[in-house]
Amino acid sequence: MKMFEMLDKMYNENKTEIKIPVEQPKNCIDKISEVKEYKRQYYLINIETYRERNKQYRERKKAEKKISTL
Repeated sequence: MKMFEMLDKMYNENKTEIKIPVEQPKNCIDKISEVKEYKRQYYLINIETYRERNKQYRERKKAEKKISTL
């Protein structure tokens, strides 16, 4: 019992407040929205490339369908 009292006393005597600056971590929601926004901007910048790829894909699929039906 005396040992615990002594430890409590030592703790209270040497108790100091240490303030360490800590950066708040970003919420996962913010990261997700940032990634979504990045993808959206990337898509808008490259929209013509995507349109051309989609057009070629549709034409290729139509040609494959014609060949397979013959």
